[in-house]
Amino acid sequence: MSDRTRRCLVNRFPYGVIYRHDGNTITVVAVPHLHQRPGYWKPRV
Repeated sequence: MSDRTRRCLVNRFPYGVIYRHDGNTITVVAVPHLHQRPGYWKPRV
């Protein structure tokens, strides 16, 4: 992950939100299921 890319875990569900924060813009990169295909989103960053 780059230094501007962050991850937020969703409570009670096995999902995470991968997002990038650039100034006033937030871009959602992926919403991965944390138990299936780990790391599939990494080439997107």
